[in-house]
Amino acid sequence: MICRLLVLGGFLFLCLATAAGPAVADEATDADAARRAVDRAVEFLQKTQEPDGAFASYAGPGVTAVVAKSLKYLESCVRPDGGVYAKDSLYRNYETCLAIMVFAEANREGRYDKIIAAADRYVKGLQWDDGEGHKEDSDSYGGA
Repeated sequence: MICRLLVLGGFLFLCLATAAGPAVADEATDADAARRAVDRAVEFLQKTQEPDGAFASYAGPGVTAVVAKSLKYLESCVRPDGGVYAKDSLYRNYETCLAIMVFAEANREGRYDKIIAAADRYVKGLQWDDGEGHKEDSDSYGGA
């Protein structure tokens, strides 16, 4: 599951980062292509992972350690406001939401409980509610 989230998250971030590019004629086709690309990447990772969890046991734990290294990187992006995003990011909400999913999957023995709770508060704090003048019957209520 973590592999799927990492692949999907990276792919989605690239899509957002290039959103300012030329208009796409058929968004459904692009969405299908994106889904197929992610599915192929996950399928590859699943096929190549060995029963003991390694991706290349003959080469040692280096390749498998990528996940641990990725988690450490995500931890380094935890901000004082509770968000999990890169410095000066334009995608703070998006990056934090993806990080919550990854930390939740990797949360063995409650290791990431505090980070997840703070990130949850951060995302909820971004949502539009009475503080921004939106009432519960507003179409914008709960948006961000």
